[in-house]
Amino acid sequence: MIKKVFNRVLGLLYPTRARCLGCGDMTGNQHEDFLCDRCREKMDRLFDLYEAGGADMPGIRRAFAAYPYVPPVKGVIHAFKFSSLPTLAEPLADDLCRLLVTHELTDYDCAAPVPLHRKREYQRGYNQSLLLAEAIAEELKIPVFTDLKRIRSTRQQAMLSTAERRKNLQNAFECTKPLPGPRGRLVDDVLTTGATLGTCGALLLANGALRVYGITIGKTETDG
Repeated sequence: MIKKVFNRVLGLLYPTRARCLGCGDMTGNQHEDFLCDRCREKMDRLFDLYEAGGADMPGIRRAFAAYPYVPPVKGVIHAFKFSSLPTLAEPLADDLCRLLVTHELTDYDCAAPVPLHRKREYQRGYNQSLLLAEAIAEELKIPVFTDLKRIRSTRQQAMLSTAERRKNLQNAFECTKPLPGPRGRLVDDVLTTGATLGTCGALLLANGALRVYGITIGKTETDG
């Protein structure tokens, strides 16, 4: 009892500081959001419909992102993927749902996460794209399609050129069941050249999809 009272008083005198995931600022209190006020305001300004397409996405009809992949968005996504913060899936998925609803882009039959290889998922503890897809599916009342599998471990795409990305993904995925409907929505965290979305989209088209769309949190300036 005495220890609890002491810790409470200590917390009032020296409150634990929360690190902003966007800029690293340490002046926030522990009860505050994962972003400081400045970064939250910047994210609000950045929120928009960012569309992409190109030769690397032959299997994708259209792809969209909610944000450009710049600070503070970049820091949030990095923390979501690499800092064991799966709880970020819910607020980020809320942003994606808001984007889809605002622009009337909810007409599809399932949410299909881009899969991680089992070794990488084990190391990370979760597949961030699956968490996003599950949250989106729950909010929009659609099924999650988890029969798209990564069967070959590949190098990190972020370290590769556009040509290397395409080669890196050859024979890396398989689809074990047909889609539950003709319209699929692929879900991932970041869209760069679109090579991953395009590869997965082509597989979905070969397994019952008539149209495949992509949705990501962030989009880099590179659009191939």
